[in-house]
Amino acid sequence: MKISDTIRVLLIKCGKKQLDLVKPLGMKSAASLNNKFSYDRWAAKDLVRVADALECRIGFRMKDGEWLFLEGSEYTEQ
Repeated sequence: MKISDTIRVLLIKCGKKQLDLVKPLGMKSAASLNNKFSYDRWAAKDLVRVADALECRIGFRMKDGEWLFLEGSEYTEQ
């Protein structure tokens, strides 16, 4: 499943609309957000912001079943 499709599912499950992500993503218009969804162009910082806005967590599941989660407060650009 494309990242955009996964985010759409999360939006539905959280009772939110796509437009609810414009501000958290720091975008200037709904058209810019629509382009991001259409072209499936998501940076790691975008995904962390989406997770924060939807009160979700992003994680990696290890082979042994352990989860490692990214937290918005711990994400920094380098």
